[in-house]
Amino acid sequence: MGITWSPDGSRCPICAGPGRQSTRHPAALCESCQESVVDQNGNSVQLFNESFSGGLEISISGKKVSRSTDDAENFPLYAKRIECRAREYRFGGVVVQPLEAWNVLDKAERSTGFGD
Repeated sequence: MGITWSPDGSRCPICAGPGRQSTRHPAALCESCQESVVDQNGNSVQLFNESFSGGLEISISGKKVSRSTDDAENFPLYAKRIECRAREYRFGGVVVQPLEAWNVLDKAERSTGFGD
């Protein structure tokens, strides 16, 4: 299933509603879609920064499921059956984008030599 997003982040790739307006993460899920993400079994997922100094934590039913930020960033999440991944946002917070978008955007970032 193909997803679409706009370069200025004005469109949520899941519900097609208003996006987060982020050019850094143009395929970021809107707040409503991000709050609705589930794991592969349909369990509600909570996403947090690990501490003030960073890191990403994923919990299911109050139980921490990721042991490291790398584990968390590779943890399959789903929004309306579209596979997504979460990452730590640049200055705190969490950003969720469809896996397809991360792959496309990461590839473009590597080819231009730009990164966080």
